[in-house]
Amino acid sequence: MIESCFESKDLKSLEIIISTQAALAEAVQLIKQRLDKPEKKYVHGIQGLQDLFHCSKPTALRIKRSGKIDAAIAQFERTIVIDSELAVQLLKESRSPARR
Repeated sequence: MIESCFESKDLKSLEIIISTQAALAEAVQLIKQRLDKPEKKYVHGIQGLQDLFHCSKPTALRIKRSGKIDAAIAQFERTIVIDSELAVQLLKESRSPARR
């Protein structure tokens, strides 16, 4: 198709093809970037916290109230959203070393 544009000297068609190819290359680049960057995973509510840490409801409430994972929690009124990866990391960092 490009060769026919050169032969017929149809510059408008050639410009359209080149701009389409550039847009397509940019779209491929953006898709690759999205695939390389993992999406954050969130859990919702106390039930989500229970599922994340495999614990009971009282334990999940105790973890939330302790303040150890406050940086991972976003709460508006009764709605709680927790960044699961950050919560796990914060809880691991806050744990005291094992007693010997």
